[in-house]
Amino acid sequence: MYLILWEFTVAPEHRDEFVRRYASDGDWHRLFSRSVEWQGTYLVTDENDPGHFYTVDRWASPGAWERFRAIHSADYEALDRKCEGLTLTEKRVTAGVSV
Repeated sequence: MYLILWEFTVAPEHRDEFVRRYASDGDWHRLFSRSVEWQGTYLVTDENDPGHFYTVDRWASPGAWERFRAIHSADYEALDRKCEGLTLTEKRVTAGVSV
């Protein structure tokens, strides 16, 4: 399994929309589910800071992630731009971790 961890700080006025887009039935889920090699995404909220979130994207392998990005790059970039205004900060915490 290959994990990619993202960290976000979300503006209070955009918290509900952020959760909606990144939740298990949200926009990112629908996009990633185009790949049979995607194994799910967890959305985690920091209990001490309700505007601080992490996502953990699970892929079958590094190659699975790379293939998905190659095939769906236009849709990925379009959704990423659509979500840009929801966050104050966005950081890819890991370059990817194989487990």
